[in-house]
Amino acid sequence: MVTLEDPWANWMVEGHFYSFEHQRVRTYFYVLNRDWAHIEYTWTEDVTPAAYSGPFVPNDLETTKETQIWQLTFGLEPDVYIHVYLPTDLVRHGLPKRIQSTASLREVSHYTHKDSPFKYPSFVTEHFLIKPINPFIGFAAYNPRNITFRQASNPIKLNIYIAKCEMEIIGSEQKGELSAASERFTETLDKLYRRIIPHRPITLEPVRAPAKGV
Repeated sequence: MVTLEDPWANWMVEGHFYSFEHQRVRTYFYVLNRDWAHIEYTWTEDVTPAAYSGPFVPNDLETTKETQIWQLTFGLEPDVYIHVYLPTDLVRHGLPKRIQSTASLREVSHYTHKDSPFKYPSFVTEHFLIKPINPFIGFAAYNPRNITFRQASNPIKLNIYIAKCEMEIIGSEQKGELSAASERFTETLDKLYRRIIPHRPITLEPVRAPAKGV
């Protein structure tokens, strides 16, 4: 089951305000409707000891409507290293000097079973999918164990929960200039921008920094 009272973050809620930034434009919206989705993804190949597999992009996890945003979490089993690719050509969660794992150092930018157990997915694995910015998510796995995980008998699996949220766009902000989606949202957008009305900014894309002193 998914824990609804998690200290890392909260599920998006109908009627609450949120925003995201893309190409230096911040878009404000609130959630009109929310529905749950659940799928278990089974790895599509065997993974031998000390082998890296993927990334794979599950086609079933595609957002197909531009007015929806999906809030996603996942648990995993067995205890392997799972890496997230979002966008699908970029591994996430590295550091400026260690962007991603290498053959000599695999303990970088990964999730383990302890971070997010299969039966109890953690909000540590929270990600957002939205079309056309990030309609897909990719996963890769590294096997640090001394056994092979076979698709037919003991596969790597992800337990994925999604809150599918229909958005009402309030408006956008670019360099301090506000543009309301309609006249009736002009005052609301101004109050969101000035933080008079509280909202939650969410992160769609990687937070990057230059690797100084390498």
